[in-house]
Amino acid sequence: PGDDKRKVTLELMMAGLNNMHYSPLSLDDTLSDRVYTMYMKRLDSKNFFTQEDMAKIKGYEYKIDDEIKAGTFEYFDLVNSVFNKRIAEDSNYTKEVLSKPFDFKEDENVQLDPAKMDYAKDMAALKDQWRRYLKYQVMVRIVYMINTQEKAQEKKDTSVKIKTYAQMEKEAREKVLKANENSFDDYAKITGTDRLSTYLDCIANAYDPHTEYFA
Repeated sequence: PGDDKRKVTLELMMAGLNNMHYSPLSLDDTLSDRVYTMYMKRLDSKNFFTQEDMAKIKGYEYKIDDEIKAGTFEYFDLVNSVFNKRIAEDSNYTKEVLSKPFDFKEDENVQLDPAKMDYAKDMAALKDQWRRYLKYQVMVRIVYMINTQEKAQEKKDTSVKIKTYAQMEKEAREKVLKANENSFDDYAKITGTDRLSTYLDCIANAYDPHTEYFA
């Protein structure tokens, strides 16, 4: 959507929020912080943004209320420009990482809980974080295939084709690549209008947890 259309949409939504609520919230830093936290969480930002990115974005944490009043979208545009760039980079990097076997003898760990994750220091750290996550996905599939084969052999179930470890590892990487490509395709299909709707919904939710924005 163009800037004029976005501004009008935001103004209409805020007018509706103020008119329909018995005790409207103030457009202040508290609300700004709520919107900021909620939108970054919905973007799954810890998997796509670095500390260097956040150093630029963090400056808007308490400015969103001012942007709402002015009808501007600097924070929204900055976040989505970085997000789009990261999606393209991660898509290419995923293909690169999954093009060759992993070394599962190497002792590594991966944090899967976003609440316990920190933003990667830089792009090198973000790539390594992404590599370990892909490695984990492949490992889970391999373990599942090994367990399935072992159970089939115990039961003498000939319907299950017995594969070598190398075959299972290759198949696991192919399946993980396909699953991630589908995810990246889904991201690519999200329109500017869809993203704006998500952002406006965060504003509505921050204003009142029981209020949602419908495009």
